[in-house]
Amino acid sequence: MTGITVIGTDGQHKLRAVFGSIAGLFIDKQRNTLYANDDSDDGSIHMFSLNETPPMEIFVGVHLYKPTLIYVDENDVNGPTMYITFPDQHRVVKWAHEAIRGVTILDNCLTCTGVWLDKDKNVSGSKNDQLSAPRDLAFDKHGHLYVSDVGNIRVQMFALIDNQPCSSTSTG
Repeated sequence: MTGITVIGTDGQHKLRAVFGSIAGLFIDKQRNTLYANDDSDDGSIHMFSLNETPPMEIFVGVHLYKPTLIYVDENDVNGPTMYITFPDQHRVVKWAHEAIRGVTILDNCLTCTGVWLDKDKNVSGSKNDQLSAPRDLAFDKHGHLYVSDVGNIRVQMFALIDNQPCSSTSTG
């Protein structure tokens, strides 16, 4: 099976964006849009409309220091909202649709490669308000946050309400 380069360089030609390093991808299926982030020192987040050939590029955020994981809540009634981890800055940022900049919603975490939920900021554990090696996250159509908690071999579901403390239901 052979892949087709749609963004970046194919070895001969520049096809839209040039990245220092691609760290994360997310496809908004409702809008047929690809989000990609460059996690270099002068990183950026790009959005590409997949309805066009070549895909039309829109810069969502520029001059960001090493954005890593990106998740887009495509069910937000106000438009797609991005959640981005910045491990070197120990924070997670929420970037609302059409916003000029993101807002830090979680900070001072020790290793922001996932999500932390406890008030002590990234103390791992197995309680419902703790995680151990969170790996991935997803949202359902009701806005519930699901986190893969690899260290506890479980998936946790959290009901988020306007960035207030979460309630948890363990699913594993």
